[in-house]
Amino acid sequence: MRTNVIESMDLTDARAMLDGIVWILRMGAPWHDLPDCYPLYQTCHRRFSKMAARWHMARLLHALAEELRVRGKLDLLETFIDASFSSAKKGALLSANSPRKRQQNHGDRRRPGVL
Repeated sequence: MRTNVIESMDLTDARAMLDGIVWILRMGAPWHDLPDCYPLYQTCHRRFSKMAARWHMARLLHALAEELRVRGKLDLLETFIDASFSSAKKGALLSANSPRKRQQNHGDRRRPGVL
């Protein structure tokens, strides 16, 4: 039998957990930056992962978006894509802008004896 993700939690704890997850989604911050007023970031991340895997989070966000649209608080004609979570490609340390690559191309321009 499948159990609800928040079934075993006190409703206050469940609300704090959801608030923490929404804070991360809204701010775009890494999980470890979750403020101390929320449950531990590891716990929030684990619950988020479970909810996402079971599509609970998608249904919740769709319901929230629909409620905002009905209230006139969401205009789908204007949307944005944020790529701040793009992962680095393998070998990114050897990119044209890395200090190692610049040193290889131009030599070390620091004065001798100065770090």
